[in-house]
Amino acid sequence: MKDFADTLRTFEISSENLDRIRQDALVFNDGPDRVKHLDRLVLVNQQAFFILFIALFEAKLNRLAAALIDRMKQQADWRDRRVLDDLEHQPERIRNIPVMRKVALLTDKRGVVYRRIKELYDIRNRIAHGTLLTEEIDVAEVADELQRFAAGLNEAS
Repeated sequence: MKDFADTLRTFEISSENLDRIRQDALVFNDGPDRVKHLDRLVLVNQQAFFILFIALFEAKLNRLAAALIDRMKQQADWRDRRVLDDLEHQPERIRNIPVMRKVALLTDKRGVVYRRIKELYDIRNRIAHGTLLTEEIDVAEVADELQRFAAGLNEAS
């Protein structure tokens, strides 16, 4: 997915620049406050890109959920389509379905993939609602995971 690749490259560039600035601060003895501030910026950068990757994944979820709902609504037997009949395929209606409900539509709710997406989404919620995490996030690993999940959900739907 090109959006994921472009976003990951942008993250790598910004991270490399922050690392270089931090190294310069250490070499030139800019002081512990400056280094501490740069360490905080590293965390902010990671968490900002983490949120962006989750948003890209959610956009993919919206497309996959809409396609699945449309397909399921074509079922001849009303018992196969009754739950989905009241859902419109309009983008604004799909966006209003909670993220983890969309994930449950597309994967086994008791499965490993569902649990991992829930873990990531819980982290997303903590960050998005104002908590700056103190631990680092391996953004490249998360991006890879989300891409794999999106591809798997695409195949499963």
